[in-house]
Amino acid sequence: MNRCLSDADIQALIDGELAPDRAGHLAECAGCANRTDARRRAIEPLLSLTRQAGVPPARLDAMRTRAAASDGLVAELSSLKEERDVIRTRVTDMLDQLEALNL
Repeated sequence: MNRCLSDADIQALIDGELAPDRAGHLAECAGCANRTDARRRAIEPLLSLTRQAGVPPARLDAMRTRAAASDGLVAELSSLKEERDVIRTRVTDMLDQLEALNL
């Protein structure tokens, strides 16, 4: 069994840009098929509005690229926040130790 599709893979599938071997995973994984259907239902109102508003395809492609890139940025931001919390704890501990030395 192939590994499950990431959110970026699902968006690429919806956009018609996912490799066929990865797209075939939907036939064997109900979870990924359900996530793909949910994603399609969630973005359809937006796509309908962009069609009605006459948003140029190039502009829509740029928005899709930014949305796909944001998935990676969210993970990176989460990692940076965790690292910040570790550093904050270490600095607090060092300050407590300095204070205990009564210099």
